[in-house]
Amino acid sequence: ERLAMLRMIALYRADHRGEALEVFNETRARLAEELGLDPGADLQR
Repeated sequence: ERLAMLRMIALYRADHRGEALEVFNETRARLAEELGLDPGADLQR
């Protein structure tokens, strides 16, 4: 999650908000599929 969060922050700061949201959605789906978990609070922020 930490790596995904850092990637999202970098994309957001580079004005690539759509791509940052895409990373979030992909990470959320992977966590749900592989571990049955929701993203942590830091990633959701």
